[in-house]
Amino acid sequence: MRKEILAELQSFLESKFPSLYVGRGYRNPAQVLSAKERSHAISIVPASDTQKRLNTKKQITWKILLIVSLRANTSEEGIDTLVETLEAIEKAVDQTNLNGLVIDVNTTGSILNPEVSHPFYEAALEIEVLYRR
Repeated sequence: MRKEILAELQSFLESKFPSLYVGRGYRNPAQVLSAKERSHAISIVPASDTQKRLNTKKQITWKILLIVSLRANTSEEGIDTLVETLEAIEKAVDQTNLNGLVIDVNTTGSILNPEVSHPFYEAALEIEVLYRR
C-alpha cells in the first residue's frame, strides 16, 4: 500500500508539474541531483519510524522533503519556487488517500542568507500544521 500511495503521489506531481524533478526513496536527493535540478526538486520519502509511533491513530504519516535551491538569483525566485512546490503538494493531497504529511524544508547553506531561509520555514510550518492530523 505504501508503494502504491507513493507512486500515486509521484505520478500526480509529474503529470501536473512537469518542470519539477520528483524523486522518492531514502537517498538524499541533494547528493544525486545537479544544482539546476535541485532548484526545482522535491523528494517524497516515508516518515521515520519515530514519527509513525507518535501517530496515535496508527495512520501512515509521510514526510515530503522539499529541496529548494538557495542559488536562485534573488530571494524572490527562491520563494516563488517554494510556493509553486507547496501548491503542487496541496493539490496532490486533495487527490490522494494520504493520511498525513510532515513537511520539511532543506535550507542547507541558509546561514549565508537568512532572508531567504526564513520564509521557507514559515511556509513549511503553515503547510505542516494544515495537513498533519
